[in-house]
Amino acid sequence: MLMSWIKNNRAAIFTYALLTIVYYVLFCLFAYVVSSWALKQGLVIKQWPFTDYQRHYYFSGYRNIWQNDPDCINIDQQLIYSPKIGKCRFKNPEFDTTTTFAEHGRVNPDTSFDKTKPGIAVLGDSHAMGWGVNDADTFANILQETTGRPVYNLAVSSYGTYREIKRLVQSGLINDVDTIIIQYCNNDRSENIELLKNPDINAKLNAFKGKLDHSQNDFELTSELLVEYMKAAVKKPVKKALSYLHKRKDGKNFDSHLAAFEAVIKHFESDLKNKKIIVFYSNGYGNRFTNFPSGQDKTFKNLYYYDLNLTPDLYFTVDDHLTPTGHLKVANQLAKKLNQHD
Repeated sequence: MLMSWIKNNRAAIFTYALLTIVYYVLFCLFAYVVSSWALKQGLVIKQWPFTDYQRHYYFSGYRNIWQNDPDCINIDQQLIYSPKIGKCRFKNPEFDTTTTFAEHGRVNPDTSFDKTKPGIAVLGDSHAMGWGVNDADTFANILQETTGRPVYNLAVSSYGTYREIKRLVQSGLINDVDTIIIQYCNNDRSENIELLKNPDINAKLNAFKGKLDHSQNDFELTSELLVEYMKAAVKKPVKKALSYLHKRKDGKNFDSHLAAFEAVIKHFESDLKNKKIIVFYSNGYGNRFTNFPSGQDKTFKNLYYYDLNLTPDLYFTVDDHLTPTGHLKVANQLAKKLNQHD
């Protein structure tokens, strides 16, 4: 009976199905346009699918990237690029900040610390550097204020562990610190492996030089980019729906990251001896590692791992970095860990 009804109403069914698809596509395109327009006005829509659309638009070319701004960095023959001494404005829809760098890293406005105490070096990428927060709001500055010890924030956006430690060694601060805090990120692994195999950065340096003209101000909507936006607008809700049909993995496996990370530690072992090394991770949007180590490392007795349980609410909604509240939690958690080692 059902098959008979379908046969007799094929034209109507086809028409309704076609209209449903057309309405779906029109709604998706409209939602994407609204999302991107709102983001340009600095408005974040915390509602699916608008948030997903805003993130896609943001990371498809609209985002301003700190290390691609010639006002913020200098070309560095050893590290590809390094922060330019002085101030530079760094702005995206969710924040408008000024980053200040001096000879020994990002400036900590706090002046209440005891200069006679042994220092702490903070290494990491954009999360530790303080992408999206002002100087006073970085966890390095808060940690300096909390501990009363000098804290040197040597973290630089997009550095992997290899370049982070190399920057510390070249800074001349290695003898002024007895503690090194390393913020790890899930995108560090590839660079660590690559530089361990071949420390020559000339190819990466030449490739980077071609990116320095990129900024939010010269963003152009090309026909290719428009097609990409349209595809994303239609596909993202479908992928979201399909994702519920599959068992979602809770976090990333840290095993392959650990091997590459400890190979870097081994490479710089002579420089890091007699230093307390504390390692925690901060991945974009608070994404987790399922098996991040805890406590003292079995091989390197001066190395300690800690999961600070950084949750998604500590990160910007569209941008994937820590908010000032996130930095505050990191500082408070690290202060407790430091007390355990004193």
